[in-house]
Amino acid sequence: MTPAEPQVGLIDYPFTDAKSDWMDVYLASRCRFHIGTSSGMSFVPLLFGRPVLFTNWITMAHVVSAPSVVTLPKLLLDPEGGVVPLEDYCGRHGQILERADAVLHGLSFRDNTPEELADAVRLMDRHIDPSTGRLNVPPELFEEVQAVFAASPLKTRPQIPPAFWSEHYADRRLSRFMTVAARTPA
Repeated sequence: MTPAEPQVGLIDYPFTDAKSDWMDVYLASRCRFHIGTSSGMSFVPLLFGRPVLFTNWITMAHVVSAPSVVTLPKLLLDPEGGVVPLEDYCGRHGQILERADAVLHGLSFRDNTPEELADAVRLMDRHIDPSTGRLNVPPELFEEVQAVFAASPLKTRPQIPPAFWSEHYADRRLSRFMTVAARTPA
């Protein structure tokens, strides 16, 4: 890991003398919200009721669907570099668990961009309830995403940031799922 550039208000914790297993758990239990990947550590804040932003999430089959979780998935790309339609990502490719699984199908992943990450962090920061410390995002922000996923073979209801959804999926024709989602009560 590369140390962060020094800046006012930033403690680059992994490079301090305070770094320890005990402190890892303590910080996870007291954080405003946690930003991480699907690693085991990212689940520790959830045990303490802290909100989590999962980034670079690779598998739709095991996406965490909880009120305190926002998930920013990696984009699944076809052999030509185009975004795999959500119908296929949730249907034929919903069980892809890692990069090697994607390669077997001639697919690849694109990591989240700095802009996507910053937008998701701002979303989380804006919607932390100061009195409870809980994530309090207006449900309508995720209605379309959740309806489409609920109508998919995966039956999950993830909270994907609206800007990411709009840019990569909302304007694409998700004909089969959208038709079913329009008829399926939330």
